[in-house]
Amino acid sequence: MALRLNLFRNISVLILLVLGIATTLLVGCENGSNGAGKNESACGTGQFTSEANGLFWILGTPTTANILCSVQSNELKLVQTLNPESRDPLLLHDSATGQTLLVERFSGRTARPTRATWYSSSGEVLTQRGDWPQNVYNVMRISQAHGVVTGFDFADLRKFIWSGSEVSVTGNTESTIQPLGKFNPILTLKNGEWFAAIDGGYDLIKFNAKDAKALVFREGGSDVSVVEKTVSDSSNGMTCKNAFQTVALNNSKAILSCNPQYFGPLAGEFVTLFEVELTAQGNFNARKLLSRASDDIQRIDVWGINSKADEVFVGFKKTTPDDYQGKVVESGWVSLADVRYAVDNRFQGPVRALASGGFIYACQSNSEACRAGDVAVVDENRSQAKIQSPEFSLPFFSFATSVPAP
Repeated sequence: MALRLNLFRNISVLILLVLGIATTLLVGCENGSNGAGKNESACGTGQFTSEANGLFWILGTPTTANILCSVQSNELKLVQTLNPESRDPLLLHDSATGQTLLVERFSGRTARPTRATWYSSSGEVLTQRGDWPQNVYNVMRISQAHGVVTGFDFADLRKFIWSGSEVSVTGNTESTIQPLGKFNPILTLKNGEWFAAIDGGYDLIKFNAKDAKALVFREGGSDVSVVEKTVSDSSNGMTCKNAFQTVALNNSKAILSCNPQYFGPLAGEFVTLFEVELTAQGNFNARKLLSRASDDIQRIDVWGINSKADEVFVGFKKTTPDDYQGKVVESGWVSLADVRYAVDNRFQGPVRALASGGFIYACQSNSEACRAGDVAVVDENRSQAKIQSPEFSLPFFSFATSVPAP
């Protein structure tokens, strides 16, 4: 996602207004600061539903300002005000420990190593590292004591210590797993001794989309050669170009949203949703889940998955050269078992599965059951909804994405 931010050609009036609001939050926070005692209403006001207790999310606007929020004892709490130079942060929830991981990327003129901060379920800082690979795109847990972090800028795949019992050493990185040359990975898969690092498929010199590739290699084996595979569905020949969003289903399987344009409609291309998988034998497979002509739909947002990781919630958007975020025209759920798509326009925006089996949606546009800026808590059958209006001080950015257990 940091790539697309460097391609914006115009900043809208809305973003300028948000920047003005955010300035009041960021004064004196050059190095980041704990949210306690700052602006307690920045994350919204009023009592919040108990089903959301312990959840974290980010409010803000890429390249300008972001804050980390959480629900604690039915109250909306400001956990962290991010450094203004922290562009397009990632927020992750570790399924193994229940901890939250904030990944801050520093790109453009301020490009430098990534900062990773771990928080307890109550929002307390546990540990922090500021020397992770530059422009981290993906983090996965591979054992009770280790994880793998993927650096986009220099194809830097590193193991790191991820210990739930020894938090003080968590985040310490080890040597690069495998040199990958001139490659910009956005996602790493692992199955047994096999790895697959996936390049998003975008030419950073000519600024046009190309087919996404996967580099497959073996860890620690006698055969250390790297095999290149195109992300392509063999049954129909359709390929993935510019995979700008990813969601891990488990360590060996993920969803890619492939949008081959940045500046509005592009005739002759297709926006696609792919499922990719690395097998225990080192085979890399890709399956197209759905597609739309890109002169009709220019962007597919992957908004979340259900608790079983067998359904994906997506939004179809129309964009223009001046509005890359786009306008939602339809949303719905994709079943991975039978590749069926079911329209659901009641809620349009990011979704997070709850421990209760239900869901929480952050409504980003006016839809059938929700207004932009509202939050909807929905039961596990997706039938009954409680709508709340927290009046966030900044636009909703993202829920924490689950890091699957190894």
